[in-house]
Amino acid sequence: MNQDLERRYLVVGVNGSAASYAALQWAAREAKLRETSLLVVRAWEDQAAAPYAPCARQRVWEEEGLAAATRLEQAVETTLGPASEIPVKVEVTRGLAARVLLDRAVDAGLLVLGCAASSSSGPVGPVARACLPHTPCPVVLVSQEQMGVPA
Repeated sequence: MNQDLERRYLVVGVNGSAASYAALQWAAREAKLRETSLLVVRAWEDQAAAPYAPCARQRVWEEEGLAAATRLEQAVETTLGPASEIPVKVEVTRGLAARVLLDRAVDAGLLVLGCAASSSSGPVGPVARACLPHTPCPVVLVSQEQMGVPA
């Protein structure tokens, strides 16, 4: 494999589920092996406000987005430890999860997503199903059961 491709950053989607934390752990180990960085992404959908809603709703979204970013940073630190051995960037972005992840994966070496292996809706969730046909890079689906992450 081309060394430049191996060193491109990895993208991992984290939504707060145990499977997404398993994906984060897996992606961190893979980034270390590839000697590259990790972009941890959380898509934030604001389903309550219409485009014509008052600007007060925009301030609420900003507050909710900042709170989500803080929670994500804490989760990353808890999952990877306070002194991660790899460069990690954490990003909370407003938008549909699949679209946000696909946008971030354009220049990535790998997109890593969690999947619920024992889910009644099947092993691949709706975000992964939406991403798979359109990904600009390889995709790895990680099950929480494979990683031993408590629910």
